[in-house]
Amino acid sequence: MCFTLEGSDQLRPVFTKQPGSIVFPLHPNEPSREVTFSCEAQGHPPPTYRVTGPGYRSVEGSDQLRPVFNKQPGSIVFPLHPNEPSREVTFSCEAQGHPPPTYRWKMNDSFIYPQSSSRYSISGGNLQISRLNKEEDAGIYQCLASNSFGTILSREASLHIA
Repeated sequence: MCFTLEGSDQLRPVFTKQPGSIVFPLHPNEPSREVTFSCEAQGHPPPTYRVTGPGYRSVEGSDQLRPVFNKQPGSIVFPLHPNEPSREVTFSCEAQGHPPPTYRWKMNDSFIYPQSSSRYSISGGNLQISRLNKEEDAGIYQCLASNSFGTILSREASLHIA
């Protein structure tokens, strides 16, 4: 397997973390083994890397990362008072990745579609629920962050309306 970098002369690409090497015997009657190699590189503009080798498919990329959560939603207990003018809550999640992730939300394992109800809005990783209704909105919420390299699901966050 070979790791190579391609870049420009502005800031020549360099490995900041070299891939390691592993040698182990393969026996015909053993199940297949999986080995993970990792490397990191930097340069300007960001370098493109290529991984090739006999029996391996070619993998190419440049800072392509599946989403990883920086912030996950937390549970909310909301006291519902009849005379309160603003009855809304916001769940927040934030993820990083490249390309940047897009967000979707689930309630009780069903996707929320903001276009079908004006009470829900999604902006970035934030889900805002307005005009809270105890029967319709109390439940378990989860955030999904997706890009072309994968989708991740946040921990469960509950909304209790008292």
